Amino acid sequence: MIANGPEAPRWLFPGRVPGQPLDLHSLINQLNRHGISARPARNGALAAFAADLPAAVLAGFLGFHVNTAVRWVTYARQDWTAYLAARDADLNSAPRQPEGTR
Repeated sequence: MIANGPEAPRWLFPGRVPGQPLDLHSLINQLNRHGISARPARNGALAAFAADLPAAVLAGFLGFHVNTAVRWVTYARQDWTAYLAARDADLNSAPRQPEGTR
């Protein structure tokens, strides 16, 4: 049965089938046509989840294999201070351009 009328849910991205949302591949294709890549946003959301959740919970919640969840958790919880210190040292050791030449 297809819900219709004012009480029917309205999809942000309606699909071709009445009452159903746009399927994933169609949405990705439409975004790509407009120069929008969903991959960086997806990876950012996964990293945020992985920083806050244990690997077992992440795997169950997102339907990942536990090994994949462990990799995400390991990546998200890395200590980036060594990288930031090295990057800061590189930026501070680079010759500075005179003001007004940038």
